[in-house]
Amino acid sequence: MTKTIFYQQADRRLFFDDPFVIAKHALARFPEECENIIRAADDVVSRRFRFNMRWDLERSEEYIIFDDEIDWLYQPGGDPEWVYAFNRMTFWICLGQAYALTRDEKYAHAFTGQLRHWVKTVPQTCEKAWRSIEVGMRLENWLKAIYYFEASPAINDEIIGLFCESASEHA
Repeated sequence: MTKTIFYQQADRRLFFDDPFVIAKHALARFPEECENIIRAADDVVSRRFRFNMRWDLERSEEYIIFDDEIDWLYQPGGDPEWVYAFNRMTFWICLGQAYALTRDEKYAHAFTGQLRHWVKTVPQTCEKAWRSIEVGMRLENWLKAIYYFEASPAINDEIIGLFCESASEHA
């Protein structure tokens, strides 16, 4: 599927019309929240992860930092809840929101790079990443995130194809 077809077929009632219009409003009305989103997205770009947003189910204040490649199955302190939260990828929504707020392509590149890496390195046989509840939440988060990046050149036909193929596996 091409990028053009993917976004043309989107049912906009499920998402939003123009993330840049919403971002402009958010910047004017909620500057502190916008700063928090951008800060969280910058952490994700730098491969620094924690779960301290109000919607995170398993909260963590300590950063887990990946200096090189992200290990999607890393389990700090033997806590499987961290792996579950990590593989829900709520942080990709922060990347999308930061992109809408700043139009900085670094957020789109982080999203596409992490998407490629996750699909390549986390097989469907991995129970910790593919538990039913994580699959459903992850797919919802992926769908929300990708709509923020519609205007980005980083989202190309190859990424849309990878995204759609993996979404089909999730289903």
